[in-house]
Amino acid sequence: MFWPSLSPRLLLAHMGALFRRGCSGARGKSQRCITIRDLTVNASRREASLKERLLDLTSTEFDLLWYLARKAGFVVSRDDLYREVFHSEYNGVDRSIDVYISRIRQKLGDDPARPYYLKTVRGEGYLLTQG
Repeated sequence: MFWPSLSPRLLLAHMGALFRRGCSGARGKSQRCITIRDLTVNASRREASLKERLLDLTSTEFDLLWYLARKAGFVVSRDDLYREVFHSEYNGVDRSIDVYISRIRQKLGDDPARPYYLKTVRGEGYLLTQG
C-alpha cells in the first residue's frame, strides 16, 4: 500500500505498529490476523484491539468477532454465527448471538443506532464493515 502524502517518518511508525501487532496487510486463507480500520483481531494471540487498546473479550465474543472479521464486508446470518460459535444448528428462538453482538458493540464503542463497525442487517444478519 502506498500513500504519497504520508511522510517517511509516519510510514515507518505505521509499519512498526503493524509488526508489533504481528499483522500483515495481506488477506489469505491462512491469515491469523486481520485489521479493519482501527480494529485488529489476532487469532494467534486470541486478542482484539481497537486503536491499539486491547479489548476485554470473552472467548465466545472473540470467536464471534474473529468469524465476522474473516467475513468482513459480507452479511453473516445468525444461523452461520450460531453454527460457527456453538457448533450446532440454530433453533430460531435462542437470542444469545444477539446478546453477544450487543456486548461486542459496547466494547467497540459502537452506537447501535449508528454503528461504525458492526451493523445489523434486518432479516439477514450482521455485517462487520470494511470502510
